[in-house]
Amino acid sequence: MRQLETLDLRKSFGGIRALDGVSIAVDKGSVVSIVGPNGAGKTTLFKCIAGYYKPDGGKILLKGEEVQGKRPPELVRRGVSVTFQVPRPFRGLSVLENILAAIGSPSYSGARFLRRVSMDDYERARIIAETMGLERFLEMDASLLPLGLQKRLEIAKALAMEPELIMLDEPTAGMSREEARDVARIIEKLRDEGITVMLIEHNVPFAVSVSDYMYVLNYGKVLSSGIPREVIRDQRVVEAYLGRGYTVS
Repeated sequence: MRQLETLDLRKSFGGIRALDGVSIAVDKGSVVSIVGPNGAGKTTLFKCIAGYYKPDGGKILLKGEEVQGKRPPELVRRGVSVTFQVPRPFRGLSVLENILAAIGSPSYSGARFLRRVSMDDYERARIIAETMGLERFLEMDASLLPLGLQKRLEIAKALAMEPELIMLDEPTAGMSREEARDVARIIEKLRDEGITVMLIEHNVPFAVSVSDYMYVLNYGKVLSSGIPREVIRDQRVVEAYLGRGYTVS
């Protein structure tokens, strides 16, 4: 079953074509990576799909239904969650409270916010935190977490919205190899639970290791697509993005 498709998607900023007829297909329960050089259109594609940008043309199909131009809250209700490269914890709230805020309260203020949360919400938030390896940090101010844990928290907040499709923008940026391996295990767990994962990633070996399918964007167009280990051998990809002599072990 197709979770998501874009058909001839186009988006310009002034005279710059950020997306110039991008068509992709994402199967339910798969992990799909979007890679390419800086300025290729990757984040613009994500923001169009997630409702932050309205495309100039083309279609976005979510489970076969057109959703282009719909705003982020509507897409969240339809099962789409997105995390961006820079973590954005709710400052002044603990890790647990950050997850609780994402579960169900659009407004929160200290104890008043906490009184509006049910025991079921607390239990669910704790389960999500445990899934993300955050159980030891529940009472810590989220803004004090190191980068790797803040990124885990962003994924936890996205999971709290019960997504069918989760979109991760540069999930390993700034991380150590061990932290990146932890993220790989998390993505594998999400796929095992039937959640579809899309990711933008500059760490090509990481993207190859976790993805079922890969798209390479360049100058707002799909340059190549397919099984990741085949895509990175595409001479067009080597010349435009990876460089000669590039190998993935």
